[in-house]
Amino acid sequence: MTSGTQTILIIGATDGLAVTAVAAGTAGAGALLSLLRARSGCLAAPVLLHLAANCAAPLASALARPTDRRGPGRTRRLSPNGPATRLP
Repeated sequence: MTSGTQTILIIGATDGLAVTAVAAGTAGAGALLSLLRARSGCLAAPVLLHLAANCAAPLASALARPTDRRGPGRTRRLSPNGPATRLP
């Protein structure tokens, strides 16, 4: 095998692990919501928990994002040809 082929195989194995982890997480969340519905006896509790989880992720992402304190017109953009450049 060439080193390029080995790299492709390693990336493929990592993708498979990621897919497995996401599928396991989804199955776990589904089981939790199913148990919550069975315990509460109504559909509102798992629906509200799902809504809260869906709203919390974008909020956490927005809060974790660094703020830009340079002001308008002074932000930097990555250039495909080199380091960041100043916008006019």
